[in-house]
Amino acid sequence: MSKRLKTKLTVYLVKSEYEDEPSMLNPEKIPGVQIVPGVGNLYHLRSSSSHPRWIESFFGKSIDAEPFFNATSSAVLIVPVEVEANHIRHFAITFGYGLALLNKSAIEERFGLRTVLNTVSADSIRRVAKTEVARNARKSSVQMPKKSQITDFALDIEQDLLNGITAVGDDDAYLSGTLSGADSLSVSAEANVDNISEFLRLFGGFCGRDSGIGPAQRAKTTIWN
Repeated sequence: MSKRLKTKLTVYLVKSEYEDEPSMLNPEKIPGVQIVPGVGNLYHLRSSSSHPRWIESFFGKSIDAEPFFNATSSAVLIVPVEVEANHIRHFAITFGYGLALLNKSAIEERFGLRTVLNTVSADSIRRVAKTEVARNARKSSVQMPKKSQITDFALDIEQDLLNGITAVGDDDAYLSGTLSGADSLSVSAEANVDNISEFLRLFGGFCGRDSGIGPAQRAKTTIWN
């Protein structure tokens, strides 16, 4: 069997109170829509110039490529996923400038951050972004030259709010390579329309604010302040 091409995915979780798709979209945009059979709806603005690479690597022949071009391509795929019995959550995968099509109020905060912290080993952190809430809300980012422990970043769990993290997933993990998490999860994965629903179902345990933090538990109190 041939190996799937990897696609860089940017995944957002939609808040549970947003149940109808029009409410998940930016009301100032009027996108076109294509149904992706068995997956969800792809909302898009008409583009120009050359076709973006993700058309082939992610969608293959399942959609009409005509509306999508590299220069100004904007698309968001909204996928309903049964994360547990009788419980549907919607995920939004953005392509190009697709974030502009989403209603920002509908995005679940720190979903990507929770996912990365629950997925990676405790000694695999490369970068953290934080806000020092006791020092005029100063924002900063610290990057290490190699994989490090979360404790190496000198986070003050009483005064620092963790905003984002970049880490490296284990080779044999379902999320491998470089992972970045904040409100969104950014990852390169062997995922396309054939397996994207199953891929997103892996994140069902990270859909609530009460989900655990896993290996990086020392950072837990910095997330929900």
